[in-house]
Amino acid sequence: MLPDPLVLPDVRYLRYSWDEHREQVEDDPELAEGGFGIDFAPDELHKANVSGATHDILLLRAVADPVIHGVGGRPGITLVDYLRLSISWGGMPGWSFKADQAPAVLSGPRAHPDF
Repeated sequence: MLPDPLVLPDVRYLRYSWDEHREQVEDDPELAEGGFGIDFAPDELHKANVSGATHDILLLRAVADPVIHGVGGRPGITLVDYLRLSISWGGMPGWSFKADQAPAVLSGPRAHPDF
């Protein structure tokens, strides 16, 4: 079991990824049909310094709350739900799988967001 600390990319990385995607689409317009994908964050294994993969978001259309792919044990979780879960576990959503084993220090910062 891994704590899976919350990691979010900064806006420069998102901009860089979008610009790269646009350049590729200019060279091959058919790539636009697949949407815009971004490796949004390292997965729980990478965050634990173990070879792993990434949490990915694929934007096929304009949606405010896209699905994050590759989040262990959470198929179909959306960005907002992952953020809510992360906040409610003090930034460590992986502990929700083994709440009884979570460090006591996390009981203080835990909150249940109302957004």
